[in-house]
Amino acid sequence: MYALNGWLRLLVVVAIVWAIPVAFVTFESWPTETTSGVVSRWANERIEAVRNRSGSGESHSEFRARVFGAKSDEDIAQPTGFDIATAVPVGQTDPQREALRAEVEAIDEKYKSLRANTESNSRTKLLSRALLAWALPLLAAFALGFSFFWVRAGFRRSES
Repeated sequence: MYALNGWLRLLVVVAIVWAIPVAFVTFESWPTETTSGVVSRWANERIEAVRNRSGSGESHSEFRARVFGAKSDEDIAQPTGFDIATAVPVGQTDPQREALRAEVEAIDEKYKSLRANTESNSRTKLLSRALLAWALPLLAAFALGFSFFWVRAGFRRSES
């Protein structure tokens, strides 16, 4: 059986001790919301903005089914070729449509930044960063120690 020398044992202990703060910081930074959750809230907030301006007495789900049909949350949150102001009844004036457009643009700005933040802090990225934060200092310490002893061994051979 292979026994670890004192320096390798020290490296194992340091690795375990170093894992504790890395795990704690990773746990504290763990994202609580996924991108799909952000998109769902984004779509619902856009639907509510239109529903509130329409004066409709329909529930959220009824209004969504009537106005947006079978569109997904992604299609509602980031539509292509669909102007949100066209969902307002014809009786609305241009200033009312512009007010709705401004409200929806504010909602979009809020959720675009939230989505970008959620995507940049995805769980996979966080775990890979945590692994690097744990392993790189240990590898650097091991390389530094190995280099030190390698150089020292070279001087000892030259003295003999």
